[in-house]
Amino acid sequence: MWDKKRMLLTMFVLLCGCLKLPAQVRVKIVVEKLPVFENTQPVYVAGNFNSWNPADNEFKLKQQPNGEWQALVNSTQNNILEFKFTRGSWQKVECTTDGKEVANHAVKVSGDTTLHFNIAAWRDAHPAPAKKHTASPQVRLLDSTFRLKALGRDRRIWIYLPKDYATSNKRYPVLYMHDGQNLFDEFMAGFGEWGVDEWMDKYFDKTKKSCIIIGIDHGGDKRLIEYNPYNNERFGKGEGRRYVQSIAESLKPFIDKHYRTIKDAAHTWIAGSSMGGIISQWAVMAYPKTFGKAGIFSPAFWIAPQFKTDVPKMMKGYKGEMYFYCGQKEGKTMEPEMDSVMTKVKLVSRAKLVRSVAADGQHNEQNWNKVFPEFMKMVFN
Repeated sequence: MWDKKRMLLTMFVLLCGCLKLPAQVRVKIVVEKLPVFENTQPVYVAGNFNSWNPADNEFKLKQQPNGEWQALVNSTQNNILEFKFTRGSWQKVECTTDGKEVANHAVKVSGDTTLHFNIAAWRDAHPAPAKKHTASPQVRLLDSTFRLKALGRDRRIWIYLPKDYATSNKRYPVLYMHDGQNLFDEFMAGFGEWGVDEWMDKYFDKTKKSCIIIGIDHGGDKRLIEYNPYNNERFGKGEGRRYVQSIAESLKPFIDKHYRTIKDAAHTWIAGSSMGGIISQWAVMAYPKTFGKAGIFSPAFWIAPQFKTDVPKMMKGYKGEMYFYCGQKEGKTMEPEMDSVMTKVKLVSRAKLVRSVAADGQHNEQNWNKVFPEFMKMVFN
């Protein structure tokens, strides 16, 4: 008996030695000097470690006795941190001295370290660059105050109609997309648009295939909770379940009543990026008979670990199609977190899964613009 216990103990010790967990590292971000601006406000660090929240008090710079400003970020060894500095919103983000956008700070962290930065200027200290409307003639405002009943809020809704909608009697699939401000029109987008309408126009000209696209504006400062079906200690009580319920039970019936749609799940699709990616994942879990295909772009699964428990319970037998994408420059945890959820979907469902990973992919609209055609070709297949 003693030999057996000793053998089991030895095996346990050897196993623990083989399971090397990623080392935790502490990163001190130091700003040596802040640009002078009459509208003084707290300065924050927003990055891939806090879902790019521009006003996260946990990552607010604090002034030190030597005049420097500091924030601490916990990460894992060899992770790539991406971030920018803001004064509480993306309209007050850092920029160059002549008002141009700066690229994300991207640093590979191999151990405890201190990073030093200087902020050149703030965007709101410069005249906003002239923006133009870029939406194609197929895009129109559906409603500026559409009631999302289960959520209890009004929302601006955009609609893209196929180029032959007015001249045919055809019925069309429908794609519901989050972050509607960023889909069609540069004038509305904060950091560039997906170019969904331009691609759809060209694809129709080439193949004669098209669909109706519904863009649902995000809720501004409520985006992080509206796109999360779970409560989060840092960001608050999740409202994602009621948000998805509003799409399935309020918005979709309205669209089906007023437009020529194909109503079944195989022709009803949903897609989004980052937090929009995880709420699209929830949509097919909660309403598998409503949403038959989903685009999960750069999903922020780290903010909602409950997915790993609920996917096996809620997706048994799901027969739809799912497109998963992430970029390897979006942080070290993005790809393994996405793969973990994909694996669980595959184990319990009959879903057709497509996985796409870009070695140079970053967390922004420009990269989602590049891979959006891959998703659309999948759903039109």
